Amino acid sequence: MPKERRARNRSFLLRMNDEEAEKLATDADKAGMSRNLYMIYLLNGNEVVERVDNEFHDVARYMSSIATNMNQIAARANATNFIDVEALKKERENVLQMLAKLEEKYFG
Repeated sequence: MPKERRARNRSFLLRMNDEEAEKLATDADKAGMSRNLYMIYLLNGNEVVERVDNEFHDVARYMSSIATNMNQIAARANATNFIDVEALKKERENVLQMLAKLEEKYFG
């Protein structure tokens, strides 16, 4: 049985200077793509964005847990007509700490 042909079976040589080659390699790496795939995405008019790091997912998960805690506090307050001020203060502090970390990382 003959081998299936690759969907992309054409190649060509692309000449560029050192700066352009470095930029291509850097941008493709930031997007988590090979240089070939990166160029095909651009050629097809797709917007290529920088891949997010694992820390971003950790932060998103942590922020989600804070939101869940605050929703539980609100539900308890509605059910009992009592606001747990200490729990709210704790969650507020968690949010402020996370915002400070994000500000330091992304805005220096």
